Amino acid sequence: MRWREFNLYWYSTTPTPPSTPSNEWTWINGSSYPSSGIGQAGVYGTLGTSSAGNVPGGRGATAGWTDSSGNLWIFGGYGLDATGAMGNLDDIWKFSPTSGQWTWVGGSNAVGAAGVYGTEGVAAAQNTPGGRSVQVSWTDASGNMWIFGGSNSSLSGTGGYLNDLWTLSPTTNMWTWMGGSQTPNTVGVYGSLGVPAAGNQPGGRDDSAYWIDANGNLWVFGGYGFVTPNSTTDLADLWEYNPKTKVWTWVGGNNTGGTSGIYGTQGTSAATNQPGARSFGCSWTDMSGNFWMFGGVGWDSKGARSQLNDLWEFSPTTMQWTWISGSNQVNATGSYGTLGAAATSNVPGARFGCKTWKDGSGNLWLFGGKGYAASGVVGDLGDLWSFNPNTGQWTWMGGPNQVNGTGTYGSEGTPASSNTPANRSAATSFVDSSGKFWLFGGYAAQSSNPDQIFLNDLWTYKP
Repeated sequence: MRWREFNLYWYSTTPTPPSTPSNEWTWINGSSYPSSGIGQAGVYGTLGTSSAGNVPGGRGATAGWTDSSGNLWIFGGYGLDATGAMGNLDDIWKFSPTSGQWTWVGGSNAVGAAGVYGTEGVAAAQNTPGGRSVQVSWTDASGNMWIFGGSNSSLSGTGGYLNDLWTLSPTTNMWTWMGGSQTPNTVGVYGSLGVPAAGNQPGGRDDSAYWIDANGNLWVFGGYGFVTPNSTTDLADLWEYNPKTKVWTWVGGNNTGGTSGIYGTQGTSAATNQPGARSFGCSWTDMSGNFWMFGGVGWDSKGARSQLNDLWEFSPTTMQWTWISGSNQVNATGSYGTLGAAATSNVPGARFGCKTWKDGSGNLWLFGGKGYAASGVVGDLGDLWSFNPNTGQWTWMGGPNQVNGTGTYGSEGTPASSNTPANRSAATSFVDSSGKFWLFGGYAAQSSNPDQIFLNDLWTYKP
């Protein structure tokens, strides 16, 4: 599983939650960190039945959604099954904030499940995308949940980079295979730039940046995957998928991968501007429908590949990129300034695997990841940032400005100004109907243990 490999390369009965005061974290359930071993195994209970004792196993790089009733859903990821075995998962879980309980609603309670595709476009109870992680996930206007790509199990159970597209109905809990290949490591079919065609298809990839536009179309940028047979690299292609026509369009970037960024002038859009090829970036859609992307692992302006902290804005109207803030070179350290105070000099350090939210005022929020804090040491991060698109300024809102913090959990279900989640990467984020942020799981590490710790703690934060 590539996320795990990349981390190792860089690393030598719950009550209903009370009303959370603003800017305070609440630990809702799951195991605190550090826990014994590599994390908690899943407690599945009975399929379809909620219970105070149920809890997903520790995991990261998981798909996540919020349904119309405010329930939180997760699918798969790389982590621990019912026996504590480690691998890619295909289980579906639902968490009710009202009852404070998890329900296992589908998929296997064991790692390594192969995909069951069925008939394209037809839902069936036995269908499953197969165990996977670092996929794209979103919810459409009808409340259906979608995933695209990711890494690992296919029809045969063999590992690789996937380009299959699936939708899940939260009413029936049934999957429908909507397109893409049943075989991993498929090369993309680009067609002509800007021209939709039934044969177009992005190649197999994981951890792309993605957005949903005002028309409900999916946009995908980059990731790590295939551009030619037997050749993988960071990608810089931009795709649009129309769920009504079920057609992909290659709309920008290149079809070769491994390319350096063309930054242009900071704050100025241009047709020639182009983010470097990257994976594990963080993304938002703002109130005006513009797409934003921060950091990841990729290529800077000088052709160096490592961790980035550049912030980009893309207008789907003009089809142009603007470099907004951060460095055009890799491995920049964070400039935190004063806690709670915005400043033009503030900027998060280079990182990948951070999680994002958008608040009701249109501010973009970012938490954690793996990368550089203030000291220049690489590790897991637990800092919380807010970016105001109107002022173009970052604010450090909380969490440590150093790596590998174990967090302060406090009492389960009780908000406190001293609470903070443990530093982590590859968590899952949600926003509920009241505007609260939710954070689940991810990967952490101990200085004495270069291997990953799999987290399954659930937190909420009210901005």
